[in-house]
Amino acid sequence: MSKPTKAIIFNKYQIKKLIAATHFGWLYEGINIREKEPVAIKFERKVSKFNLLESEAYFLFSLKGFGIPKLISYGKSGLFNVLIEELLGLSLQSIWNTKLYKNKYKLKDVCMIALQCIDRLEYIHTKDVIHRDIKPMNLTVGKENANVIYLIDFGFAHKYRSSRTGKHIKYKNIKKVLGSMRYLSINANKGYEQSRRDDLESLGYMLVYLSKNYLPWIEYEKQKINKMKKYKLVCASKIENIPEILCAGLPIEFSEYLKYVKNLEFEQEPNYNYMRKLFLDVLSRYNYQNDFMFSWILNKKTKRGSDTKSLDNKSYSKNNSKNKYGRQNSQKRLYNIIKKSLEKERARSQDDKEVHKILNFDTLEEDKNNMKKISNRIPIDKQIEKKLENIFPKKK
Repeated sequence: MSKPTKAIIFNKYQIKKLIAATHFGWLYEGINIREKEPVAIKFERKVSKFNLLESEAYFLFSLKGFGIPKLISYGKSGLFNVLIEELLGLSLQSIWNTKLYKNKYKLKDVCMIALQCIDRLEYIHTKDVIHRDIKPMNLTVGKENANVIYLIDFGFAHKYRSSRTGKHIKYKNIKKVLGSMRYLSINANKGYEQSRRDDLESLGYMLVYLSKNYLPWIEYEKQKINKMKKYKLVCASKIENIPEILCAGLPIEFSEYLKYVKNLEFEQEPNYNYMRKLFLDVLSRYNYQNDFMFSWILNKKTKRGSDTKSLDNKSYSKNNSKNKYGRQNSQKRLYNIIKKSLEKERARSQDDKEVHKILNFDTLEEDKNNMKKISNRIPIDKQIEKKLENIFPKKK
């Protein structure tokens, strides 16, 4: 798969260096050559089966909030879909790999990470959106404010509830396994529809991994066996390793968290305050302060911003009513570009009635620019579908 070769995108954004390459595309650091502002530039081939950037652009546009990357632009350039967003710092995975941590986060850091992650998930959940791919690579610190954790990569994001009617999606086996195998919830691992509880269960596995550098099912990921057999083995291991076993050696609140989220009903609203209190209790018992002073900040002798602790989504929205990346007109043009692209994608799914039925659920409604439908289409390998159905028969 050839990389993008064009140095200037949209006659405005210049590519500087490659940050990461994934199965779905490339992420570059770039710069707005007119305003001298650093940006992140994402590329995805138009011919890709997945076309995740269109959905990500829409969700970023709709979710605007504290700890969510700012969408700057989206469009087509040559053979690629291109998304421009604010440039952030290192991911939790990249920090975790440094000499500072040696593949293991300190307890204080893990608890403060947990608190911010719960905040981010509560925010997007109140917007009727689930992320469906919680992992250390998708949680990134700010470029300037390294004590703020951002939730990124909304390519797999999905509406779990209609903003207009409040109707929740139904629990069923959709025969899709979306997300990273290591952190998938048990139900998602089986190919069932996801809801708020699945984001939170994935977060629990991630916190254990950051604390212990270990999850019992990692050994299956490395084996050269059929992918579906891996899914089956990993799922069995997650079921077998109950929270008390999985969280052995960690404060009891970690297992309490996992037990709580695993017992949530499909449509049940989680008690985010209760989950936050669990990790606040750990900090208190070990005489730690939730002071946003992560080890990676102390190591660089970086001063904490005076407003970080008090900033929430309400104050964020007020302070950012005028986005520095563009005026109101440019925002409307961007919205229309995304809308047109998504409508074309939706039209292509009309032939598949079952897929269209799933994809045709009401989407976010924001201000006067309401998109009635969104196509979050991710084609699935038919062979995988069949094997999943055999391995995990549908439950009533």
